Amino acid sequence: MTQTPDSQLNYIDNLIAGLRDKAISLPQSTATNYLKALTAFESFTAIYPHDISAVSREMLADWYVNMIISGHTRKTALHYINSLSALYSSLKGKDETSDDEFAWIKDKIKKLSPDMPDCRIDSVSFERLLQLIRTTERLQPDLKLTASLLTLALLNPSISLSEIAYLDKDTTDRLTDTSAEIANTYSTPRRKYIFPLSQSQATNKQVLARLDSSLLSLMRSRNITVFTTAEATIQSYWAYATIAAGATPCEAVSALGHTPPGIPALTVCPRKNSSRPLPDIESILLSNPLCWHAMRLRPGVRFESLTSRLHALPFTAPQLFYPSVEIARRIEKKLTYCNQPLIADIVFFRSRITDIPRIFRHIGDIAWCYRRPTDTGSPYATIPDSAMLEFQTAIGIFSPDMDLYPIGTIDLRPDDIVEVIGDMFMGHKGRIESIKTPTVYRLILWGNNGLEWRADIDSRLLRKVTSLPHPTVA
Repeated sequence: MTQTPDSQLNYIDNLIAGLRDKAISLPQSTATNYLKALTAFESFTAIYPHDISAVSREMLADWYVNMIISGHTRKTALHYINSLSALYSSLKGKDETSDDEFAWIKDKIKKLSPDMPDCRIDSVSFERLLQLIRTTERLQPDLKLTASLLTLALLNPSISLSEIAYLDKDTTDRLTDTSAEIANTYSTPRRKYIFPLSQSQATNKQVLARLDSSLLSLMRSRNITVFTTAEATIQSYWAYATIAAGATPCEAVSALGHTPPGIPALTVCPRKNSSRPLPDIESILLSNPLCWHAMRLRPGVRFESLTSRLHALPFTAPQLFYPSVEIARRIEKKLTYCNQPLIADIVFFRSRITDIPRIFRHIGDIAWCYRRPTDTGSPYATIPDSAMLEFQTAIGIFSPDMDLYPIGTIDLRPDDIVEVIGDMFMGHKGRIESIKTPTVYRLILWGNNGLEWRADIDSRLLRKVTSLPHPTVA
């Protein structure tokens, strides 16, 4: 995340403190509204990368577009700007030049089309685009070529589709390193142009018309929102990705030289050259890490049926996490033990998001994967590693990939005094009696009533408090 330069902190801190004091002094209903707007403004300034020595048109435009892309409606965003404007005027007085800046941004917003959303791209459509790009290698040859051209156009916004279509081996130096690798997979000694688009058999207009049609058709087939032409669509998603990567909206529209149709809100942004380089969006577009997801078993399906189906996959099955506890039952005079799942119909699995569709082509009749939001066609929901670790620590059961340990747990040995930081014994202290396995320790725990009892605890749930002296070998 972009950090606010130190030189700005005094101005911003003083301004926000003054605005907050002013808001608190107002009647409660007014103060509540103003403080909501101030909170939104403070969150924005905390990550704003440019100098804020005064309230400027560029900063207000960037704030407005950021609110729109974050999901605020035009009505809410304008309400926040009106609230901040009134609060600022009340604090600084009517002779402040910043009043003109607020009037300017409000006028720009009011000129936006009332019939057109300020941002026609949503996170669902953007996730679908990412899914398409990241699964390029699995597509059929003709679709793979189109997806490769789409990827190159997104990674190289300064190069037009026409120029990409007619790239030859002598012009690949204009591409990013990753783009050059993609292009080189299509290069052959006998062909003049890198990409096989029948350039020598058709006019330039025909080649570009076919390319435009292919790109739009591919994106529509994946339910990705498109705008007028393929080039306009690509520029719109490039701007969206660049802003997501840390560019300001004004930087994005200045780099393009115009407002892309997918984000009409960018119309409010003044265009000026920025000395700050634009962030690299390659990691956003192409990153495909292993992540945790959740699936739900359909009614009547047992976990064993799922594992049997997964073992038969023609590719590597995902890692599963299905936590269970051992339950003891007395049948007549005999104790029997069985494993009982903590959440019977929920199975966690670790997979690349691009692998999920092909996994569920084989198991979709017995399980389904959670999405965000829950509508069919929405992106698959991802569980952050931090949330998964917190969950596993709370239940005291870990998956093999969770190899994080609290500070102080390195080289625990018998007689060390430890505290349990998760599971049912959380907060209890005890002494390590023995090490049963590399990750399971036998503890003597101490209760408040002076009694002691023994329990086997996962070492990842232990934090060293102090230790008893260990004998040394002379």
